[in-house]
Amino acid sequence: MKSHRADNDVMQGFHTRFSDHAVVRAVWCRSERLALSKRSQIEPDANCDFIFCFSEEGDIVSSIFAGFDTVAQPFEATPGNFTYVGIQLQPQAAASMIGADMKDCVNRRLALSELLRSRQSRIWDALERCSRSALAGPEQLSLAHLQPLFGQVRENPLLDALHKALKSRPFLDTIAEVADDQGFSIRTLERRSLQSTGLTPRELIRIYRFVRARKLYRPGISFAELALAGGFADQAHMSREFRRIVGRPPSRYFQRRCRPDSRQRLFDLIQ
Repeated sequence: MKSHRADNDVMQGFHTRFSDHAVVRAVWCRSERLALSKRSQIEPDANCDFIFCFSEEGDIVSSIFAGFDTVAQPFEATPGNFTYVGIQLQPQAAASMIGADMKDCVNRRLALSELLRSRQSRIWDALERCSRSALAGPEQLSLAHLQPLFGQVRENPLLDALHKALKSRPFLDTIAEVADDQGFSIRTLERRSLQSTGLTPRELIRIYRFVRARKLYRPGISFAELALAGGFADQAHMSREFRRIVGRPPSRYFQRRCRPDSRQRLFDLIQ
């Protein structure tokens, strides 16, 4: 069904970051009232989320785990009044919390009822309580509801160093530098990255480059400048990566993104 814009559509929400928390990176909440269905896409951002969808009455409509993405994922919002709450995890936390092979979660949205299985009750209850606290607004948001889950998350200083280095310097040689700094081979580093995120360091670099270019873009900047600032080899390299990740070149991507009525502004809130 083709989507149309309606004058009475309402979208609002908040995004609270926890930069120093060992497990939770952010909690976001997005409420929307739509008269008609709308199609969009969720872009890769090197994060994974537990996402609850609540009805206007506060009932849970759906609950999923969104794994790490390497390409944009389609999303269709249905008519009605819904609120989405996402609990965004630190890179090393997801694998140890859900006990699943993260490679099986890449580019997928998995129902929590199927993913958690025998540990469903305890983890589900904690996630639901935290999500419901977010429904009341950012002032009522409490991570204390998740405290029972924190003990099972295994710290991994190597992966912390990897993600921080790749995010701040999205260049290929960073992989070798981080491996050398931590006293590991590149092979070991890649294995640890796959275990934690389902992605190789090179795949993470590609995502971080895309996210970096998206954040650095300003009207009037040349794409050659943007490519250099984003860590791409050149403008052609950036164009190829944008086509691979979001299905369009930078010129079309930013033209559409910067439209006043662009629905992508809604998803800027959670990425």
